Amino acid sequence: EIADRYHAEFLDAWERLAITETISHPSWDPEGRGNDVALLKLEGPAELAEPALLNFETDPTAWGSRDITYVGWGDADDTSTDTSGVKRTVDVPLYALSESLIVTHSEDNKNLCYGDSGGAAFLTDETGQFRLAGVNSFIYSLEGREPTCEGSDTAAGSERVDFYLDWIGEYVELPVLHDDPIVQS
Repeated sequence: EIADRYHAEFLDAWERLAITETISHPSWDPEGRGNDVALLKLEGPAELAEPALLNFETDPTAWGSRDITYVGWGDADDTSTDTSGVKRTVDVPLYALSESLIVTHSEDNKNLCYGDSGGAAFLTDETGQFRLAGVNSFIYSLEGREPTCEGSDTAAGSERVDFYLDWIGEYVELPVLHDDPIVQS
C-alpha cells in the first residue's frame, strides 16, 4: 500500500510513502460503529509534512462550542457523479460529545461525505493551532432517515483521539504532558 501526502505549505508538492503495517483497533467491528481507528506504519519519515499535533483535552467542557475542521478526500455531495480524490476541508459546529465520539451538525449543508472516513477531524486550540481531535468515521441522519451528505438533518461522527491515547501509546511514543499529576509530583 502507498500513502500519498499533500502539504499546503509546499504548493502542489506530493510525497509517496510506503505503508509497511496497518494496525486496526482490536475492538473494531466492521459491521458496527465504534473503535473505527487504525494506525499506519510508514516505511520512513515524511519529508514534506510534520506529524499532526494530538488533542489531549479529555474534558468535554473545555471543547466549548468550537467548530471541528474536517479534512477528507471523499465525495463533495450526494450526486451520483464521482467527485472523490480531491482534498477538501469544512468547518462544522460541534453538536455533541460522548466518551469516544465527536458529533457535528450544521443546518447549512456542511458535513462529511462518502469516502471521507479515516480523514482528520481537527480542533483549534487556544493558541490557534490545529490539534488532531478525531478520525472521521460515519455520517447519519438526526431524524433516522437514510444518511446523506447534505441536508438540515445530516450529522457526522468521528472517533475521539483522546479516548484512544492509551492504545495509541502502545505503538507511538507520545509526549509527556506538563499538567500530568505524575510529572508534577
